[in-house]
Amino acid sequence: MKTIRILICDDHEIVRNGLVSIFNLDKQFEVAGQTGNSEEILKLVRERKPDVVILDLKMGKSRGDEICGEIKKIDPVCKILILTAYIDETMINRCLVKGASGYVIKDVGSDNLKEQIKAVFRGEQVLDSKVAGIVINRLREYNRTFSDPYNLSAQEKRIISLVIEGMTNRQIADKLTLSENTIKSHLQNIMEKTGVRNRAELTAMAIKNDLV
Repeated sequence: MKTIRILICDDHEIVRNGLVSIFNLDKQFEVAGQTGNSEEILKLVRERKPDVVILDLKMGKSRGDEICGEIKKIDPVCKILILTAYIDETMINRCLVKGASGYVIKDVGSDNLKEQIKAVFRGEQVLDSKVAGIVINRLREYNRTFSDPYNLSAQEKRIISLVIEGMTNRQIADKLTLSENTIKSHLQNIMEKTGVRNRAELTAMAIKNDLV
């Protein structure tokens, strides 16, 4: 895997310095820049072209979801990982819809955080276990009265819920006692029905439409 260029955005200097120290000790990562100023984030995205932006949910007067949307306008390929101390259901949904690839709580260990960044870089969706539970419960609650415009089967909806939990195709296959090829086939059908192109878009679409 190529070296992952990271932009660290947090309004607490001690947090930024701690993250810089962690990543500087690992050759798999390169710190492309850091800032505690929300107004500098977009400038650094343009100039430094990071692979992954680690973004605190609260950056001064700017909201995390708004920053996500602006980053994606500048660089649609850039991945965004929310790293925050706050579990806010509304902001979780807004950030994912605006293009964030993950939402992680700050009590995460350094090794786990590195793996989550790698997963986001590969195009996967990452949710902290506490956050995944909130998302799944919300989707299931709304599903009682929601009319599915995509005509998804119960199995397809189950697979979407496991994707949102951050499971790989192999893990989903083991969970449902199916082959990995069968899961891949189901995901291909789901993406064709819904018009999404990848797992991140699938998660955002499911949340936006209260689909699971």
